Amino acid sequence: MSNPEAWVSDCHLTLRETGEEYRCNVAVWCRSAAEFRNKIAHYLESSPYKLLWAEESHTALEYVRKHGHQAVIGGMARKVHPGHLVELGPLMQAGALDAAVEEEISFKEALLALDYKKEPVFAVLDGAHFDNLPKALFDGDFISRSLYLDRGENDPEQIITAPHMVILNEQSEKVTGRSYDDTVEAILDLIGDKPAAVFWQCPEGVDKLYKHLRSINMVLYPKEMLEEWDEVETESHDGSTPPVTDTHTMVLFRHADANVIAQVIFGMTGPEIGRFFGPANRLLFEPDPEWTDEKNWLQAEIPERLPEAQKGVLRLSEKTLIGVEKRQLTISRKRVSDYLHESAPEYTQKLSQKELEGLVLKSEQVGDKIGLQTEYGFGLWALLALITGQEVLTNNQVLTHIRDTHQLSDDIVEGIVEDIANASPEELEAL
Repeated sequence: MSNPEAWVSDCHLTLRETGEEYRCNVAVWCRSAAEFRNKIAHYLESSPYKLLWAEESHTALEYVRKHGHQAVIGGMARKVHPGHLVELGPLMQAGALDAAVEEEISFKEALLALDYKKEPVFAVLDGAHFDNLPKALFDGDFISRSLYLDRGENDPEQIITAPHMVILNEQSEKVTGRSYDDTVEAILDLIGDKPAAVFWQCPEGVDKLYKHLRSINMVLYPKEMLEEWDEVETESHDGSTPPVTDTHTMVLFRHADANVIAQVIFGMTGPEIGRFFGPANRLLFEPDPEWTDEKNWLQAEIPERLPEAQKGVLRLSEKTLIGVEKRQLTISRKRVSDYLHESAPEYTQKLSQKELEGLVLKSEQVGDKIGLQTEYGFGLWALLALITGQEVLTNNQVLTHIRDTHQLSDDIVEGIVEDIANASPEELEAL
């Protein structure tokens, strides 16, 4: 017979005195579905409620795989053990929405609901978001490992910007360590509102995950896309020689940055996902709001029945990165639209949302032709298009001046906007 563990079911109850019907999730420490039903029935004998029926019961993990609600179910499952056999979730009147499921729980609540004892959880922090991450982790008395190895270079910038893996259940490492709950609270306080961490759940433990994370510090990147992307670092941080192929070259992969993962992970191919997750089965992360699709935080679980994972170094395909580029472009256009609403509301209120989106897109197309490079420059150019009724987009004198002047196009556009902002009413009329 299998060892006891947390089993979960949806149970329908009735209040003995009034006959009112309720439903709730129930977690029971048991070995089988039959034992689940016996234990919950026995438990309710001394309560005001009577069991009408229990829907199909599963182990907590299997229940989550079938029905979701991982945070709520995980929190209940952690509460049952040999000394506390039954845990009832919130009672809901029959037909009512499950408020515990429908309501968005916090990121901290989601982390605390994970079954960290069965499947350990680790935080991976991006040193680039901190003034000095190694010192901050030392001062906070965290158990951590750098994901960049020091091979004698003694480069201060490399040391303080390196990502670090933090053990959250310190009691698994030392007797005097903090509990999982206390460490989670401390690490979230350290992170603050920065998108500076990704939380990994890995059944195989600390050493397997550490080795895996070291193996994805660098990834193979399509050579033909390198010139189209900003902030791509091609220098290895572990002293090794970055391998290249005919189509790809090695670049730094900031897998501890929640914004980066939010942009990349949901568009990966099956083989890429398998290689990226490695021994882990779940990631939780809290990127900036613009990357969350109106959610407070994001979760990614390794899908079932994946194709065979990539071998060797993680290799990002052109298809995956084109998807990232499209997502970045969508967000950038929204930021430009928001900038126009903020900077010139007297003009944007005259346009429908569709008309404003069309203006931003047309400004972007012309901006590409005149050599604009930054989102800031595109925003200023769109502002000029807005206040001129798009006339600037077709004014050959202005376009030729920007193209032919030996100066960054973004700087020229900034100068034009400043001239307009500082101009007198008479000068504006002359323009």
